[in-house]
Amino acid sequence: MARRACAVLPGGSTATPECARGIVRSWLTAWQIPPDPVHDTVLIASELTTNATVHTDSSQIIVVVQITGRERRRLTIRVIDQGPSGPDWADRQTNEAAGSDALALTGRGLFLVGELADRWGAVRGLAGTSVWAQLAIPATTAKSALRAVRRHEIGG
Repeated sequence: MARRACAVLPGGSTATPECARGIVRSWLTAWQIPPDPVHDTVLIASELTTNATVHTDSSQIIVVVQITGRERRRLTIRVIDQGPSGPDWADRQTNEAAGSDALALTGRGLFLVGELADRWGAVRGLAGTSVWAQLAIPATTAKSALRAVRRHEIGG
């Protein structure tokens, strides 16, 4: 059963966040996810791909969206890059997550992710960094989302 979609986007391109927004919106719309989780997930996709584009030298950025959990009631988005470009990754992550400067034009991406998502986290490994966020899908629409996924699999 297809409950997952994945795209490989170019790293280092200012168009990558916009591309991620469009792709994620199209997946969630096809799965008949209601507007509120769609808007939040698209914004999270934008923030995470922007971070990966700005703060790494990644040649590619992977975006994964998945319906998970009991009765498919969790929406998980994951953005995977090829790792940080500098030694200050941990400091930058801490500052962004804290929303360190309320008047700054940048630097609040992970703070925003934390506000929109029910849960989020980051894992840094040898192959890169994976940042994920999870949101609830309202119970009344979880079954319709599953039906949409099944219709998409069957082709009708």
